[in-house]
Amino acid sequence: QLAWYTGPTVGGLLIATFANVTELIISIIALKNGMIRVVQLTLLGSILLTCYLYCCAFFVVGFTYESRSVMDVYPLAWILFVPFIILTAFTVLNLFIGVIVDAMQTEHESAASEEREQMINDNELILNEIRALRQELSALK
Repeated sequence: QLAWYTGPTVGGLLIATFANVTELIISIIALKNGMIRVVQLTLLGSILLTCYLYCCAFFVVGFTYESRSVMDVYPLAWILFVPFIILTAFTVLNLFIGVIVDAMQTEHESAASEEREQMINDNELILNEIRALRQELSALK
């Protein structure tokens, strides 16, 4: 309703601004709690989604114009256009999923690396304690 009162341009800008304010509030709360990686991935996802939407909008608008002019001359051209659109959408979606999975894998590997380092340190402490106990035991004999 806000866009209806203010017009399509100002209304669209206000709606986009309110969506970004929500993301900003969530990011500030996450940063205060020390979740830097969550904020980084959120921003990456937001940028990728925006790029994807803009590319789709430009592609669809230009493609529909060109496809209509071609189908005026060749009525069965849709047989080529529809599989092309499906294949392109599938490819772009898989690319974005690949980026997301890679980011999640990197995060998981860093967490596992920290856990391994902690386990190594704990094992070294236990080993030192065992050595100290053996020395005390041999001194008592």
